[in-house]
Amino acid sequence: MASQSNQTSLDIKMEYLCQHWVHSREEQQNPDADEDQIYRPKDFKVFEASRRGRETYILYKNGDCQWLRGPGPDDRSYFDTGKWRADPNDKSILQIEKYFATQHVRTETYRIVELTKDILRMTLLHGVNAPRREWSAGR
Repeated sequence: MASQSNQTSLDIKMEYLCQHWVHSREEQQNPDADEDQIYRPKDFKVFEASRRGRETYILYKNGDCQWLRGPGPDDRSYFDTGKWRADPNDKSILQIEKYFATQHVRTETYRIVELTKDILRMTLLHGVNAPRREWSAGR
C-alpha cells in the first residue's frame, strides 16, 4: 500500500492556527496567485500599506472568525464575521465562511501546506457564494 502524501499527514496545531493572520503577499513568488498564499501573525513585522488592502483573518478557538473586508466606499477596510472549521478527516483542509450583511455567505476552502506559530501558508481550493445558512454545532 502506498504511503500517505505529505498533504494529508501535515501536523496541524490548532494553537498555532487560532490567531490574527495578515496576508504577506510580498513573500510570495506570484502575489496574485491562489496557491501558496502566505500569512503572518499581525505582530510578526510592520506590513507596508497596500492600496487594495490586506486579506486578514482572526481565527478563534470556538470556530468564530473575523475577516478584513474592504476597502469600502469610504476607502476604509473593516472587519466582518464568519465561521471556520478544519475538516475532521483531514485537518489540513480549512473552510472559512465569510458572512455579508446581505445575508449571503462566501465559503472558501483552503489546503494548509505549512503552519507554525509564525507562518500560515495555504492554497485556495474552492470559493462559493451562496445564501447564508448556519453550520451545525458538530464541527
